[in-house]
Amino acid sequence: MRFQRVWYLTLWLSLPIALFAAQGTDVRSTSYATVTDERLEQPEDGDWLMYRRTYDASSFSPPKQINTGNIGRLSLAWSLNTDLSG
Repeated sequence: MRFQRVWYLTLWLSLPIALFAAQGTDVRSTSYATVTDERLEQPEDGDWLMYRRTYDASSFSPPKQINTGNIGRLSLAWSLNTDLSG
């Protein structure tokens, strides 16, 4: 029992020290573009502002390297069967 009490005492005494030390830490934020309804409805090609990228759940970024001249050379690169339907 004595070991547990000492451990808890050490934890509770070290917490304020850690919080005090963190106050002097230089924390810088990154500015991001504001998410608007327009950006959600028409996201830029590389933007994934929601889980499935668009409201119609397109789940892909529009390709820039595929065109009518090279589309015939496309083939399956990999697949994964999860045994889940849907």
